[in-house]
Amino acid sequence: MKTNPFSKTFSITVISSDQPRKKPYSLVIRKYLFFMLCFVFTCASTVGVYAGISAYLSLGKLSKTVDGLTNILIAKLSCASAAAYQESAVIMSDEFDFESLAIVTGDEVQYSDSDSALMSDPWLEIESTANSFTIEMESGSKNGRVELLSWADISRDILARGTQIVVIDVDTGLSFNAKRHSGTFHSDTDPLTAKDTEIFKQIYGGRWSWDRHAVWVKIGDRYFAASMNGMPHANSHISGNGFKGHFCIHFMNSRVHETSKKCPVHQAMVVKAFSSADRLEEFLKNNQY
Repeated sequence: MKTNPFSKTFSITVISSDQPRKKPYSLVIRKYLFFMLCFVFTCASTVGVYAGISAYLSLGKLSKTVDGLTNILIAKLSCASAAAYQESAVIMSDEFDFESLAIVTGDEVQYSDSDSALMSDPWLEIESTANSFTIEMESGSKNGRVELLSWADISRDILARGTQIVVIDVDTGLSFNAKRHSGTFHSDTDPLTAKDTEIFKQIYGGRWSWDRHAVWVKIGDRYFAASMNGMPHANSHISGNGFKGHFCIHFMNSRVHETSKKCPVHQAMVVKAFSSADRLEEFLKNNQY
């Protein structure tokens, strides 16, 4: 007798589990690789931005270095031909004794009818080989109204770029308005108006000169000892003032841009301005600066 294979009943039991199914290892690996790539991309972008900024700043420093070397070359060429323009040499014979500090003396170079902004400072040749001139006083010293501040102390906040000042000549008492526009080691400055340029030139006897003059720089109600030259040169940042370039104002421990050294005559004039506080009081009796 044959048996029917479909006559028997089979029961199938399906057991379900509440435990979550594990993700495939390949999916987990892809996820971690994605996050790693994002991290690497972020780091690379940050490094790229930093490198770009560094390169930009480096190019700026390189440009300044090239400009400085160019100025030194021009200065040496001008010094070689200075004798052709030299009309006379005025010997600085005045000496100022302030707490046993002697003034450096030297020859002042003047030029015949020279209003040219292209003339380079003939003192650069002297300054590049001169012994360092050190003022044996502390920054922050006061003599009457006159204050002695180093360039590092005055350049950032008190005489920030764009600050308007009054420049007062120690010898004549004449004053003019000016404005600092730039300068790393000293203040590159412009007379404010054509009238200020006229007074500035009057201080130098009607002719531009690289001679150093002791001056007081008035900022607000304060007077600071300083030194200036009287030759328009390089760039100007104020139009219509009749001054083709800018002039330089040095304070205690200021340095020359071309040589990165202190000019001994500028530093001597700073001391002269500081030691002449009584003269300032006399000028203030008859002048309002």
